[in-house]
Amino acid sequence: KNNQKFKNLTFYLLGIITAFYINKNYPTKILNELQEWNYHYSYAKSCIQLVNIYQKDDCIMVLFPFVEPTYSSSLNLVITRFKNLSQLNILRPGIVKDLKIYNQGEWGYIDYIQEDQNGFFNIRGWAKLQTRVADAVILAYPNESNALIVVDILSIGQVRQDISRLYGLKYQNSGWSGYVDLKSKIPNFNKSNIQAYSFDAKQNIFYPLKSLHS
Repeated sequence: KNNQKFKNLTFYLLGIITAFYINKNYPTKILNELQEWNYHYSYAKSCIQLVNIYQKDDCIMVLFPFVEPTYSSSLNLVITRFKNLSQLNILRPGIVKDLKIYNQGEWGYIDYIQEDQNGFFNIRGWAKLQTRVADAVILAYPNESNALIVVDILSIGQVRQDISRLYGLKYQNSGWSGYVDLKSKIPNFNKSNIQAYSFDAKQNIFYPLKSLHS
């Protein structure tokens, strides 16, 4: 009898511990997944709004998962319709027509840029907006006429505890990184010329990030 009571008590306690663990962690898991989905959505939204400046198909696909990747004509049709709706001012803010850069304030940094043995560059940093993390990070360089040429669009959402401590919990996932073939995209490449921008997809505004050379 005593053994049975002990077993029953053990199972009861295990049940309480399990229920406590599920109640404590399951909502957190759901919130984390929703937050991750929101970062993916903001990234894809940024990409389709920037399609006139730099077309990144795999990024746009995140926004339209029903379009088969093998059918580029279907994706082009989606992009064309998006452009048409933007011209009619049905979608806001719509397609980015020019680079509107807001130079006041501190919006993030390029923390690291280093070439690997394959000639690709690992680049990372953090980026924020006024009240939230950036929707995407834009990599660009100035051409001979000093006009900015976009060479890639990177996603946001990596954990940066250091930035969270400085600016608050809402910027905890302000980290970004990329593995980019910059040499093939930029003539006479010099890594000191690479620039990064925090992009606000709600207003189509670019906020410059500082670099190690700033």
